Amino acid sequence: MRWLFSGFAAAVAISAPTYAAETLRVAPVPGWVKPVELPKADDSKGGAIQMLLLDRQARLGSQGGAEYYEESAYKILNAQGLQVGGALGLVWDPLTDTIVLHKVEIIRDGKAIDVLADGQPFTVMRRESNMAEAVIDGRLTGMRELHDLRVGDIVHFARSRVSTSKVPGLKAEYWDGVPPGVITNRVYFRVRWPKAEPVRWRASEDLDGVTVKADGEDMELLYDRRDVERAIGPEDAPARYQFLGQFQLSAFKDWRELSSVFAPIYIKAAALPARSPLKSVAEKIRRENASPQA
Repeated sequence: MRWLFSGFAAAVAISAPTYAAETLRVAPVPGWVKPVELPKADDSKGGAIQMLLLDRQARLGSQGGAEYYEESAYKILNAQGLQVGGALGLVWDPLTDTIVLHKVEIIRDGKAIDVLADGQPFTVMRRESNMAEAVIDGRLTGMRELHDLRVGDIVHFARSRVSTSKVPGLKAEYWDGVPPGVITNRVYFRVRWPKAEPVRWRASEDLDGVTVKADGEDMELLYDRRDVERAIGPEDAPARYQFLGQFQLSAFKDWRELSSVFAPIYIKAAALPARSPLKSVAEKIRRENASPQA
């Protein structure tokens, strides 16, 4: 599971259709989430911002449905950090995802300022990033400027996403990893799934400390480390050498099983309706070009 989490993001607002899940709800943290203590900042570290916490937890279900929780915190170290960390962003698919905000606060001199208390919602817009390839995915972006943010402030953000699958036959799966290019004071990953799901998992060799154990009726994967920095692979090496600081889980046994779920969808999409105008165009081309190539 990946979220877009950014301090500043340029976005082009496009008029979007209204879906039930295009609004962001505010609610308490779900009961299945395990609380994680926010580590203290180390002012001796440099940079524009200091990443204090990356906490991602997931509860996988059958048929591809899942719940995802993410909590993050970072400290603004200088004026450049105000530009990098001055806004929060979320991206989701309104057809399958529901976003819930749990906490947006600024910690200043040890006191928490509730950003959501001002009643100003996230600005929701449609942000198509693949228009040049003529691809429209319908994803939405929620943005929230952090007004009056100051050097020394800590931004603390918690949210969750409930995802429901629209494709029959999907199974539990998950992918995550340590973000590149930044040292994080604490990285915490926790993933749970029913024992009945035949989930297999794999982690890159450099991701030490991943454990999987039974817990009641569920299985649980856990990774909890301090001062984590993801290694960077050789610049010109094949993509497989960039699989660093990551782990994957899947209930699919192989690619053949996965493709068998999606193949019927492509076959159905490729079938033309009886009255499709494309059929008459194809017939015209066939008549005008008697060669085998036509």
